[in-house]
Amino acid sequence: MEWLESHDDPQPEVAIGRAVRTNDTRVTETALHVVDRTQPIVTDGLIVSEVRDASGLARFAAQFWSLPTFSHTYATHLGPGTAATADLARVLRSLEGKFTIVNPRCAVTLPTALRNLVAEPEAALELANTARWLAFALHEPMNVLIRHSRSSRAPSGVEAEFHAAVPYRLTVFAGDGPPEKAQALIDQASSVLMPIEPIDGVDWFHLGLCLPDADALRQMTEETAHFYRWITGRLGGSFGDRYWHLDAWEQYTEQGRIHGVIVPEFLRQEWPSANRADHLDDSSDEPYLKSRWAPLTHSHDKRPLVPPGYCLIEFWARISVEVRWLGR
Repeated sequence: MEWLESHDDPQPEVAIGRAVRTNDTRVTETALHVVDRTQPIVTDGLIVSEVRDASGLARFAAQFWSLPTFSHTYATHLGPGTAATADLARVLRSLEGKFTIVNPRCAVTLPTALRNLVAEPEAALELANTARWLAFALHEPMNVLIRHSRSSRAPSGVEAEFHAAVPYRLTVFAGDGPPEKAQALIDQASSVLMPIEPIDGVDWFHLGLCLPDADALRQMTEETAHFYRWITGRLGGSFGDRYWHLDAWEQYTEQGRIHGVIVPEFLRQEWPSANRADHLDDSSDEPYLKSRWAPLTHSHDKRPLVPPGYCLIEFWARISVEVRWLGR
């Protein structure tokens, strides 16, 4: 694409799937959300199956979670989180009630090595062999760092990709104090801020989500936020929106359009080839059949449409283990 070679185009990073530590980040720490956790268990009871079951260790080891918890469905699109420009607000007003964004979630359990850590008493005792009690928790970060890169799928119309690593933590709380005080210590420790960047761990799952404009901007690095504003036409000058292609969405305001559903996975698909339009049956009575394949506007030709007011982001989840010793 010619516009990508412009000297006014902010240069993106070239790293997909892993967060890279840089000096342009807005935040370096994040609060943690407790997805699930066990009750504290006295270490002497780890070898007793009834005690393990009562504490929730067996359930936790085999549990499937629906992640990430920040994946939501959006049926209404007007609000401070999306209507960032006058043109965008106008398009969203005309499209309100005409489409729903259905973001997916993944049903995941702990990787095998971590599952064994929870399920096998010997592994847990080896990890914290001097503790009087133990508890396990799965933590999800409440913020991530979103970066951008040149798209490897430019032929399908996606010229820029946004991506973020999501550092989950399997936290092992361990203490040598009275077990009856463990719950209060765990609650206090769960409110501590942690580094937002993943330092270690293993790959866990990957999915794409459409995040509202403001939520995405808030979590972007400075460089990526500047690039995102540029590609969505908010830096002024001669560069208009080149990400949402707002003029292409006018077709969905036509009378007779039915309510649509947008699934991020569909936005990854290759659009039909240009010669597909030559094979359509013009005698069909189905309305708008040809417009599915023909060029939509001069600036947007047969490519996936990222929903206006949203940013398509690829999330790469990693999970690591942290042992946290809690005082008396």
